[in-house]
Amino acid sequence: MHKFRVGLIGTGVISDIYLKTCQKFDILDVVACGSLDVAESRGKAEKCNIPRVCSPEEIIADPEIDGVLNLTIPTRIFTTSPAADRFLTWGIST
Repeated sequence: MHKFRVGLIGTGVISDIYLKTCQKFDILDVVACGSLDVAESRGKAEKCNIPRVCSPEEIIADPEIDGVLNLTIPTRIFTTSPAADRFLTWGIST
């Protein structure tokens, strides 16, 4: 079975619950994470067994990633990168 390879952008506190939920689905494989805070991303990767830490731009450009879980703040969710147009973007704002 081919797993859906996920790149996570935004490794703040809220990402913990998203990553915990992703681990419940055998079809999902979080293969990379990144944010503007590289140290935070490294810590999240170590804590959650994510194999790669990348910049958000590297995650978006990686052809091996099937989808991006974008947890950036609402004011940046649609401006992360024009290259992200290949992914369907869902945003929730208040």
